Amino acid sequence: MLYLAYGSNLLPARLRARIPEARLVGTCRIPGRRLAFHLAGSDGSAKCDIPSETGACAHGALYSMGELGWARLDAIEGRDVSYVRIGLQVLDSPVAGMAEAYVAVDGRIDKGLRPYGWYKRLVLEGARYHGFPEDYVRAIGEVPELSDPDRSRALENLGVMEAGHAGT
Repeated sequence: MLYLAYGSNLLPARLRARIPEARLVGTCRIPGRRLAFHLAGSDGSAKCDIPSETGACAHGALYSMGELGWARLDAIEGRDVSYVRIGLQVLDSPVAGMAEAYVAVDGRIDKGLRPYGWYKRLVLEGARYHGFPEDYVRAIGEVPELSDPDRSRALENLGVMEAGHAGT
């Protein structure tokens, strides 16, 4: 089963730093879903989710990886605590059909939270990397953000992004 990334893991450098064997397969549209920054992350900031919404369409990247990669990603994403893993129909992808995605556990949604700037930037750079539609990218850029009080965490995450740009 393919992994469907739509948040910070859109950027290949970010996902490869976490799951080295992950390989980009292509991009897709996710019908009936919209991108939202409303999952309460363990660091107190908002993380991405793709809740259902009639008529909406989110965008994502598809990656292949083995069982060990899935196990590591389950731990990173907080499977069954923060996110549940579900199969979703994807369109306009090199591989038709279903892909596995992490969606927020209902009890972890807090619409009053904002993402840290570094997190939003990872999502934004991932959307740009994949050439998602201009209005979609612009909407991500307009999401209000917070400065991370943990400067070392912010620098570490931005470093992954910068390393990815150097490697492309």
